[in-house]
Amino acid sequence: MCNKAEWFEEIKPFSETVACASKNDVLKIEGIGTVPGTLNGKKIILTDVLYVPELNGQLISVKNIQNTGYSVIFKNDIAVIEKSSEKLEFARLNEKGQYVSKFEPTKTSTYFVNHSAELWHRRMGHSSNKVLKEMGLPVSESPSSFCEECVIAKQSNTPMIKGPRRREHLPMRMVHTDICGPIDPPTREGKKYFVTIVDDFSRFCEVHLLKHKSDILEVFKLFIKQNPDLYKIQCDNAKEYVSGELDRDCKKSGVMIDSAPPYSPPLNGVAERANRYLLEKARVLIYEAKLPKSYWGYAVLTAAYLKNRIPNQTVGNLPFELKYGKPPDLNIIKVFGCDAYMRVDTDNLRKKLDPKR
Repeated sequence: MCNKAEWFEEIKPFSETVACASKNDVLKIEGIGTVPGTLNGKKIILTDVLYVPELNGQLISVKNIQNTGYSVIFKNDIAVIEKSSEKLEFARLNEKGQYVSKFEPTKTSTYFVNHSAELWHRRMGHSSNKVLKEMGLPVSESPSSFCEECVIAKQSNTPMIKGPRRREHLPMRMVHTDICGPIDPPTREGKKYFVTIVDDFSRFCEVHLLKHKSDILEVFKLFIKQNPDLYKIQCDNAKEYVSGELDRDCKKSGVMIDSAPPYSPPLNGVAERANRYLLEKARVLIYEAKLPKSYWGYAVLTAAYLKNRIPNQTVGNLPFELKYGKPPDLNIIKVFGCDAYMRVDTDNLRKKLDPKR
């Protein structure tokens, strides 16, 4: 276990706890990875090292060393690692009765930390250092750190001052919704709008792409069917919400539509802010990936996917975790727009010497 992030050559997020021998509490594990270094002049790499920021010092498990096929022999106040004919002095006993290793970490990890931080910043849709740090992901400590995409895509006006508001204590009982569009150009499938549905309790965000505003009727029919505890929809005064078949269907299902007065978007602030966030993220993703603007639909869906997997200040947790009761797997997340390869299995489409992708 290690408490120094800068020692790691590679680190992945890992959320667990470990018992502390000197305290009556447990310490939080925030990552797992590899630490390169030298031991008595020989280069070695420690694998599956746990990153525990609150740990007082560094610890190496003899049991884990043995599990990799090595033997650890303690003799004459010296610990030696053996495997076949290979021997390496591992540690010496000090005056406190502790075996202390002379392992020296490689001093080239500053670049890696900054490089890894930049990669996670991009993977998580250009989230802030504060958000990445809360998730236990690497962050750049360099004062010269600069992200052109964030500067170009995220400039905004001063926000309105918000007052206190009662929140729901159970998921999917009250939702906030707003329609955004028309967006030009449309997606390749002809979608011009998207509707956002935000759970008041968890802030979990659903996004549906629409060809027409009237398509929200089918979206909410399915949403109400999937969420039988829903009793209230907070929205603006758009006619698609307050008049017509959607209003009638909600009344039949016992769902109340609470619409804000005309020209008062702050009263539907949760959904309005969600839409702003999604567009902001989508703009960054498209700009960095150098994709045509018609790919905005994929970018908005990706932005919502990421939004649900980063800490939300209002609820103090990940929306995904509040909804599903378990943390998300971040290792499957890649940078939006990165290269991907698909194997071609059909013999009719691939010759003998053609690439299999």
